[in-house]
Amino acid sequence: MSPFRPLTRLYLDRYRASEALASDSGFEANVYALIGLIVAGEMFLSSFGPLFLVAYAFGVTGFATAFEWDMLFPDRRDFLVLTPFPIHTRHLFAAKLASLGIFLSTMVVAVHSYIPFYIVQVETSPRAVALPEAVRAVVGEIAATAAASLFGFLAVAGFQGIWANLCGPRSYRRLSPWLQAVPMCVMIFSVLLFPLYRAAVVWFPAGQANWLWWLPPSWFWGISEFLAVHPRPAVVALGVFGCKILAVSLLVFAAAWAAGFARQYRGTLEAQDTVARRPSRRRPILSKLLGSNEARAIYDFTGQTLARSVKHRLFLATYLAVGVSLGALVSLSVTNGHLGLSPLGLRSLPALMAFFVVSGFRAAFQFPAELPANWLFRLTESGWGEAARRAARLRVTVSGLLPVLALFVPLEIVRWGWRAGMLHTAIQAAAGMLLIEVLFYSFDKIPFTCSYYPGGLNLIFLAAAYLYGFTNYSFQIADLEAWLENRPGSAALCLAAAGTMWFAIRRFRRRRAIAIRFEGGEPVIQTLDLN
Repeated sequence: MSPFRPLTRLYLDRYRASEALASDSGFEANVYALIGLIVAGEMFLSSFGPLFLVAYAFGVTGFATAFEWDMLFPDRRDFLVLTPFPIHTRHLFAAKLASLGIFLSTMVVAVHSYIPFYIVQVETSPRAVALPEAVRAVVGEIAATAAASLFGFLAVAGFQGIWANLCGPRSYRRLSPWLQAVPMCVMIFSVLLFPLYRAAVVWFPAGQANWLWWLPPSWFWGISEFLAVHPRPAVVALGVFGCKILAVSLLVFAAAWAAGFARQYRGTLEAQDTVARRPSRRRPILSKLLGSNEARAIYDFTGQTLARSVKHRLFLATYLAVGVSLGALVSLSVTNGHLGLSPLGLRSLPALMAFFVVSGFRAAFQFPAELPANWLFRLTESGWGEAARRAARLRVTVSGLLPVLALFVPLEIVRWGWRAGMLHTAIQAAAGMLLIEVLFYSFDKIPFTCSYYPGGLNLIFLAAAYLYGFTNYSFQIADLEAWLENRPGSAALCLAAAGTMWFAIRRFRRRRAIAIRFEGGEPVIQTLDLN
């Protein structure tokens, strides 16, 4: 019997394996939630036009491929388990490709769920549309999104194949997490920058907005123009260029990925990283801020986990990419087809990035790094609640908030001068510290040690919270900075009030004894399912 089918089922099971989930949950909840999120996103955003649908197809398929980065090539477990069996490399290659195709086909079907809504939009357009013209519009849009989805997969897989051939097995293993973050961030940019696409659509056929040539989704948007009754030459040129790029990416993928697969499989044992890591040195100031031995242990544990855990670094990189994309939207403006900078957007950019970094750490702390290893904290549990919150807050401040604000200090000084720039940084730091206290006020987990229940997240609450952070929080901080620039007395009172509020929150929270919750569970409110 050919080993192709058993290997394909084995690799499909790898997609479903997740030790981070609670014991009473399953993979299907995450898959259905992901598909539902994709379909709901298209239902809500399909009115932005054909270019956005192409960008959405490109971004979702490319992100799914980058998310399964480690499944594209064989790993150490494949080598140790499958090598003793009489399995040829070509069977492994075919099974890997087939399992990935089955997984991604689900994403592609979900991406193309917009078709009924697009047909309704065409039929209900203000101008009368004949049936042949409507059919051509729908077929052209399907061809454009299918080409964009295929290019998203080929671009990510070909990018990985090129680096797999350029690097040795060990160096590729060390660079792989950083390489994986690049296409994930690019795909997020391609989707979240859709307002810029929409603003450029009006001006591009008139010879303006030439910067649209640098955006991959626009190449495949031109394919939909091939079947238009009155095609626009500028948009058709984009489609022709997209077809050429698609052909080149297919050749690169076929050559680089096939060669890289065999090379990585043969050098799997050499890729094992056995280099010892130096222990971190804690500074006296940090030790004093942490206080108890439990807090110092958790602080060191979180630092070591962030340094070693690939999935948590990718999670934070995804959050950062979303923040950078939204920051680009508020900082850039399109006037007569030309890109420009928005002064109000630039002023709110540091606060926006700080919000996403802090909330990203808060979300990453909920996902375990190695769930069976939390037995040590369970056995020695004694007052971990306040120690976990103290260590988590300090880790977010040291590894998240302060580096982000330091990165924006040169921009603040160059844009608004020394005095105003340092005042802005102080206000952003005070607002960030208060934000950390609010987000970690009821934090009842030791970071990276507790399971989570996939159905326990309130998506409506999260959406409202991030909408507030994207709009009101960052812009209100920007307005406060502008108002305090020429009022040094008011600025001092504002910073003093923020410090007083910070100390009050910390003192009030110490009186609350919160037990650590190691295992995620179902919501408190249950349905009875009575018939």
